[in-house]
Amino acid sequence: AAPVGSTGCSILSLSCCTGLVTVPGAVGLVDVFRKAEAVPAIARAAVALGAGCLWLQEGIISNEAAGIARKGGLQVVMDRCIRKVHEHMGPGLE
Repeated sequence: AAPVGSTGCSILSLSCCTGLVTVPGAVGLVDVFRKAEAVPAIARAAVALGAGCLWLQEGIISNEAAGIARKGGLQVVMDRCIRKVHEHMGPGLE
């Protein structure tokens, strides 16, 4: 996992990449914690990278971004907390 944020920031002791294009290696899932207005651009970047899934956290819904991502072959999840979904599904999913 490689978090993406502003220059010089860190998340969970991991240095942030400054954008999706700077993430090293393959990107399987793009987990978004941004306002809905920012998500279409993120969806376009995720498609360009060949990510597998665009996941929008609770409270984030963007039909435009979902359309961009789906057209680019990505799976889309909106308005769901990835942690809550993982906990609901139970142990053994790591």
